[in-house]
Amino acid sequence: RLAAYDPLTEALNRLAFMNLAEGQMARARRSGEPCAMLMIDIDHFKRVNGRFRREAGDRVLRELAAQLRGGLRAGDLVGRYGGEEFCVLLPNTAPESALEVAERVRAAVAARRLGGVSPTVTVSIGVTACEPQAAGALHVAIASAERALARAKKDGCNRVAGPALPRRTRRAA
Repeated sequence: RLAAYDPLTEALNRLAFMNLAEGQMARARRSGEPCAMLMIDIDHFKRVNGRFRREAGDRVLRELAAQLRGGLRAGDLVGRYGGEEFCVLLPNTAPESALEVAERVRAAVAARRLGGVSPTVTVSIGVTACEPQAAGALHVAIASAERALARAKKDGCNRVAGPALPRRTRRAA
């Protein structure tokens, strides 16, 4: 367990996530089922650590990971990709459904006070459809989700962006 899970968040660590995601991509390649990738980043996380100390930041990370695990399907893979970034692989999920999942996650995070900090912590999410037949499919999907995430951040944070919505982002009013 220690080799596969991040001890702080109890999400898959990056290596374990990548290994399991490769297996899911191979399954999608064989079955022809769609899959999608989400890249989730906590907005202005350095401010949380700076203002409330690292303990509050750790609580935010733990609570976000728990919310992701509890709000997604059992077969979805949730991994801590970097400091405040999480990667989610959604097997058997079309791009439109992935955008709906991402928006649901974004709204649920914005509605809670993760870590008990104020103002409320928000997330930005990049969404992409996976192309399991492509060479290096997992790395291509991650790179595409990261580009979508960068677009969501550039457009003002607390947003969902993805290739299926090239010039549009979603944000709660």
